[in-house]
Amino acid sequence: MQSTLTVSALSILIACGGKSLAFEASDTGVSPNNDGSGGAGNGPNNSSSGAPRGAGSSGGTSASSSGVQSSDGAVEAGDGAVDARPGSGGQMAPCSATCPGCCDVSGDCNAGRLNSACGTNGQTCNDCTYMGRVCTSGTCIAPPCSSTCSGCCDANGDCYMGALNTICGASGSICKDCTTMGQICSGGTCMALTCTSTCTGCCDASGLCHTAIADNACGAGGAGCVDCTMTNSSCDGQTCINL
Repeated sequence: MQSTLTVSALSILIACGGKSLAFEASDTGVSPNNDGSGGAGNGPNNSSSGAPRGAGSSGGTSASSSGVQSSDGAVEAGDGAVDARPGSGGQMAPCSATCPGCCDVSGDCNAGRLNSACGTNGQTCNDCTYMGRVCTSGTCIAPPCSSTCSGCCDANGDCYMGALNTICGASGSICKDCTTMGQICSGGTCMALTCTSTCTGCCDASGLCHTAIADNACGAGGAGCVDCTMTNSSCDGQTCINL
């Protein structure tokens, strides 16, 4: 009876605890042989380190949900991991490094040609209107005379009222010297001289100026000539006087 119980207990031990026994025994360098007896390094589970078969060593690889560690210690991308190695594209280059125009406060690239967003080569966008300027080729500059002047602009871009005979013009046009054409400035435009604008005597119906005192052509200040004889009068001091 005792022999039968011993064999049964051994069978249970081998079936249920044999694996645990083998792992514990391996710590001392002793593992069970094929026949169940203990031996030094003779069993099928023999390991120089005493670790269970299949366990990773220092030269192996181990997997995890965050990545895989290789034998050289490098970490490669696993589930949800970001590969930050050089050239992997893990991080986007800043606006200033890639934008041919200008970068706004949000880091977005703009063309850089607007008065409100002006700049080039990844510079911070400038608001030219705030400075009273305009954007030209990505640079804020003073607005041209032609866009702001109500009179005329000279060769230097300076604005004039444009009401003089020698400096005549309007709406930002180029100033003209009307006197070189024998004309006068009227409303910002060079116009041909008229009798009424130049004559110190009177102007007849043909636009001719009469400065001599004559009864049939009497008047002054470019006014129309009056024939005093028609009223039985005479011209005296460029005015018709009753006889």
